[in-house]
Amino acid sequence: MKFPDIPNFSGFFTPSGVEAELSHLQVIGGSMPLDLDGSFYRVAPDPQFQPIAGHDIWFNGDGMITRFRFQNGEVSLRQRWARIDKFRMEREAAARMTRWTVGMTSNSDPIRMTPLADMFGEFPRIDDRFAGRKNRYGWQLAQDLTNPIDLPDGTSATGTMMNILGRINLETGDCDQWWIGPVSSLQGPAFIPRPGSTQEGDGYLVMIENRLTEMGSRLLLFDAMRMADGPVATTALPIRLPMGLHGNWAPAARAHQN
Repeated sequence: MKFPDIPNFSGFFTPSGVEAELSHLQVIGGSMPLDLDGSFYRVAPDPQFQPIAGHDIWFNGDGMITRFRFQNGEVSLRQRWARIDKFRMEREAAARMTRWTVGMTSNSDPIRMTPLADMFGEFPRIDDRFAGRKNRYGWQLAQDLTNPIDLPDGTSATGTMMNILGRINLETGDCDQWWIGPVSSLQGPAFIPRPGSTQEGDGYLVMIENRLTEMGSRLLLFDAMRMADGPVATTALPIRLPMGLHGNWAPAARAHQN
């Protein structure tokens, strides 16, 4: 399948269409905690057909779901397209279907915005156990163009470069940061509670590293409270994962309950 030769469908944004099952992924840095038992799920747009509109937005693709299973210090991967009605109808018609729905039926009072930190970023996360409660810590990806970027056109395909992982103390405003380096960017993190702990922030952050010059991907695991020290485990991936949107952690015990 040939896609348009535009930034949304070329380079690291080239649709992959890869469905795979891979076990015993190689940890190439640090070590995987033995007590982690659960799965990191993430979703990415991965079009199966050419867009009807030639300059369609990249995240309007079909949903590709990736599951990383953590158990006994090892990680495996399973990746599949989400076979929803839209996906099946596209397969039958051999074409892309798109629908936009926008509701603008109400007005509200002006929104007050309060800056939390001096970071330009996206994909904020908290310790999910504290959702809806007073919390102290937050994490997010950020762009810091004062760090060197060693890419052919000087930037990523989106024009942004999420090259920083940051932690914010919401009570003091203090920030910790970790830089991924000049040729990589990061995808949105998910928080993993440390098994047996109830203290806020005591756990891990898991995310994908986009290795932009080599068109590859890695899985990174950080100690959430010491993320400025760098990953505690780096796992090599034999396939390139498309730019993703969001992900979440599901402990094995919860999966068995369902």
